[in-house]
Amino acid sequence: MPLATIKARLTALGDEGVEALLSPPRPAPAAPVVPMSLGLGEGWEHIELMPGLELLVSTPPSPVVRRLATEIVAQYRNPIVAKEP
Repeated sequence: MPLATIKARLTALGDEGVEALLSPPRPAPAAPVVPMSLGLGEGWEHIELMPGLELLVSTPPSPVVRRLATEIVAQYRNPIVAKEP
């Protein structure tokens, strides 16, 4: 592509368009967060640590499992995931 064509396209984009073109893509929205309400019924609770990574906790959890799950979530949960409703 000739340099003049490239220059014309960049000029047409303007500063904001060029900045958007050079900016890194926004991350995809995270999956809904399952509240960490350990102890509701029997089964398995999925706790999302970050997109693509979940912690499975049996319910109701034993005291040791509850403590470990709480520590894992505190240490490894992505702050962006934790802020979502």
